[in-house]
Amino acid sequence: MKRILAACALFLAAAWASAQVNGQGGVYVNGQLQGGGSGAGTDQFTYTFIDLATDLPATLDVPSIYVNRARAIHITEVYCEADTADGAVINLTNAGDTVLSGDLTCTTAGAASTSFVSGKDAVALNAKLSHVMVSVLAGLKRLNVVVKYTVD
Repeated sequence: MKRILAACALFLAAAWASAQVNGQGGVYVNGQLQGGGSGAGTDQFTYTFIDLATDLPATLDVPSIYVNRARAIHITEVYCEADTADGAVINLTNAGDTVLSGDLTCTTAGAASTSFVSGKDAVALNAKLSHVMVSVLAGLKRLNVVVKYTVD
C-alpha cells in the first residue's frame, strides 16, 4: 500500500512540477487547462493506482479521492483502464451514495460509463467523491481512472 501511495504522490508531484498557473487561477499541464480556471465547459481529473511489485488489493477503497473545492460540476463520464483483461470492477460514491448505475469493469482497452444513479452525477461545492474497488483479479498492478465533467 505504501508503494501505491508513493506512486500516486510522485505522479501528482510530477504533474505539479510541469504545471503553470495562469493569471485567472487555472492550472495548465502540457498546455491543457486542468480545472480551476474560469468559465464553463468540459474538463476531467485523473487518478492512478500502481504497484509494480505487488497486486493491487481488493480492499483499495479510497475515501475523498476527489474533494470539489472549486465549483459545482456534473459528471458526464467515468473511464477506467487496467493492465490486465477485466482486471478490476469499480464504482464511485458521492457523499456516500453510489454514482454509477452499474459497476464499471476496467479492461486493457479501457471502458467507460455514462449511466448514473439519478442526481448522483451532480457534485456540489465541497462534496467528496470516493473510489470503491468492487473486485480485482489476480495480477492487477495498474489502474487508471478518468472522470469527465461539465461545469455548472
